[in-house]
Amino acid sequence: MDHVRPLQPLIIEVKTPDGFKILRLNSILYIEAVRKCSIVYLIDFNTIITYHMLKWYEIKLLKSDFFRCHNSYIINCRFIDCYNNKEIMLKDKKKISLSRNRVSSFKENLKYLHEEFS
Repeated sequence: MDHVRPLQPLIIEVKTPDGFKILRLNSILYIEAVRKCSIVYLIDFNTIITYHMLKWYEIKLLKSDFFRCHNSYIINCRFIDCYNNKEIMLKDKKKISLSRNRVSSFKENLKYLHEEFS
């Protein structure tokens, strides 16, 4: 039986200092934890400070497109350029740490994402 993937929402509503903001998921490069907030980095080079911790994003974002590669980062796997066992380079040339405890699950996640587009 083929693996059926649930439909993913295209947007997410986040709480910011200015109120609630709606973000398109395909515009998010990565999310960084900073104390009890997060900074969302977008493909247009803008950043948005949000009042959500990374755990909240882990629950809201679909696992195959987004991956928590480190205690401080969630990346959008669609923007990965290359990686090794210590870091991931995104298409904007930003290097993100890859936790050694998450390397194997990261590779599994990429494999699933690759199969989805094949």
